[in-house]
Amino acid sequence: MNTNTSTPPKSKRMHWMDNLRTVIIALVILYHVGGVYESAGLWGWFWIVDDPDIFIASGIIGIMFDTFVMPTIFFISGYLVPASLKDKTPLQFVGSKAKRLLLPWALAVVTLIPLYKVIFLYSRGLPQENWTTYFHITNPNSQNWLWFLPLLFAFSMLYLLIEKAGIKFN
Repeated sequence: MNTNTSTPPKSKRMHWMDNLRTVIIALVILYHVGGVYESAGLWGWFWIVDDPDIFIASGIIGIMFDTFVMPTIFFISGYLVPASLKDKTPLQFVGSKAKRLLLPWALAVVTLIPLYKVIFLYSRGLPQENWTTYFHITNPNSQNWLWFLPLLFAFSMLYLLIEKAGIKFN
């Protein structure tokens, strides 16, 4: 028999925020899946899959998603940054953001992007290129689908600078 009648401590987790992030990430996935079938052919020159079958609505849906999905993700990130900084030193904050944002970016730049290029060229019957062209350092435009990770890191660092400088915007 359990005689403990105390209530468990209330979680500080914002479940509505978790749900919002889940929905937005699902919309990002749908946006990228729809790009394969968009009718303008804009995705065909860079996307790994280029299906000749088209679905006109996917382009329209893509335009709608494109206007609010990433801004919403950036809003959520910005909303959560103060809480992320609250109990950390500036060095701990930079380290945690680097671990969560720059480390995945760096791993993708040296693994996923070269693999993507191999598959992209192979799928179109194009010859493989010199191995040095498969990396972000030698081909700056090659990380275009990872643009948001370094940008989120930069915004977090900007917030840290503004916070430590004591600048208030209220």
